[in-house]
Amino acid sequence: MSALETAKGMLAEANRLVDEFNTSVANGEPMDLQNFNGTIDHACKAALALPEADLQEIKRELVTLLDRLNAARDDLEETKAAADATIVPEEAAE
Repeated sequence: MSALETAKGMLAEANRLVDEFNTSVANGEPMDLQNFNGTIDHACKAALALPEADLQEIKRELVTLLDRLNAARDDLEETKAAADATIVPEEAAE
């Protein structure tokens, strides 16, 4: 398997994990973020280690992954803010 094929496979796995992450957040379920972070890190490093011509071939996939990660971060921040808004400080509850 070539380095380009390996990087494409890793990016596909990273995108699958972003889907899993989004589902977990939407359902309030836990997720193994250590595995998530490691897979994303390895996929990005594999892509960036490619020769320029190969990198250009998967540039759109890499940018799409980064955009999806940013969107997932934003969704998580919104979910956290919504959850924080429902918490009543202990002093106020008394």
